Amino acid sequence: MLFALWQRPDADPSCIASIIGASCPPEDGAKRFDLENGLLWATESARLQRVGKGDAVGWLYPSRPVADGDEPRGPYVRLGPAGLHFTCGPLPQYPLYYYRAPCGSFLVVCSSLAALVEAVPSGGINLPRLVALLSWQQGADPGATAFAGLRCVRACEHVHAGPDGIRSVFRVPRAGPTYRETGPEDLATELRGRLEASVARAAGDSKRIAVHVGGGLDSSGLLALAAAHCRGARARELQALAAVWESPGDDRPYLATLEDGLGIVALRLPPREAGPWFAGSLCTDAQPQPFGFACVDMLLRATGTARGAEVALVGAEEARREHDTSATGTTGPRGPRRTETSDAVGDVSRSPDSSLGRRASSTTACPGPVARPGAAS
Repeated sequence: MLFALWQRPDADPSCIASIIGASCPPEDGAKRFDLENGLLWATESARLQRVGKGDAVGWLYPSRPVADGDEPRGPYVRLGPAGLHFTCGPLPQYPLYYYRAPCGSFLVVCSSLAALVEAVPSGGINLPRLVALLSWQQGADPGATAFAGLRCVRACEHVHAGPDGIRSVFRVPRAGPTYRETGPEDLATELRGRLEASVARAAGDSKRIAVHVGGGLDSSGLLALAAAHCRGARARELQALAAVWESPGDDRPYLATLEDGLGIVALRLPPREAGPWFAGSLCTDAQPQPFGFACVDMLLRATGTARGAEVALVGAEEARREHDTSATGTTGPRGPRRTETSDAVGDVSRSPDSSLGRRASSTTACPGPVARPGAAS
């Protein structure tokens, strides 16, 4: 998890202390940078680094160090004397959520909505957004969440908080002239090279790699690239985990053709094995999770963990947060997803019936942690 807080000198100290206490508990492997105007805090799944003159940056992807003057790929936050700046980039792979104090005296950003709900004031349930989530609609405000006052950073959105106030701007990248002039063959070659590099980056130093495959275009292409990568100079074990079953127009024939072409045999998982994960898949990170296939994704990841896989590569868009198996509110993939299976499915494989989401709301001026449903008051 990644957490950042910016505050003006006139911010209420007791409120700030309550938020920090709820969001940044002592935890093995966690890092914290305290600055005069705020702080950055991260668990082992995120990265923190000092950069420039007095600045600190935290990011979720990738894990390589950030050079001075460079922006990390994907979601990141940067805190320094000039203020707090954060964005998810043009194609967010992981979400960031934020809360702005009504008076503008502080701003909080976090990669976990459930943690943010427990830490900051909330205006209650945002019913229009709740209905939109349940009905697979974007809604009138794409940046809204199921909680009033808590927002999700949108694609290409940049939020900055500093002495001049808090503002949000959108910076949409444009295709350069070379992309408009290059032929389709050159573009295809470049695309394949980028995908190969993305697979190599996601696989890292792992010795056992699982690929979730179904026979469709995205996962089939990913499996083919992963198979070539695993047969390279450094031998790796590749596990193909398949979720395809008999149904009208199913992908089983395409999966069989893929297996013959690559010389591999995928492990087919029957749908009934996903049943224990169904209840826990209905809520993710404090919001409804309407994707009915989520319980199958949880089964696939738990199976990979049980078979010793260190990394799971997924072709389809699935936003996985630190203790969640899928998420809503993202816009698309940057490449194959690297999932650290030790923290992504370890919890759900041990307790498949546990709920992954937290529902909470508060109307107090500066609340402390809000109990989960069913917890002792």
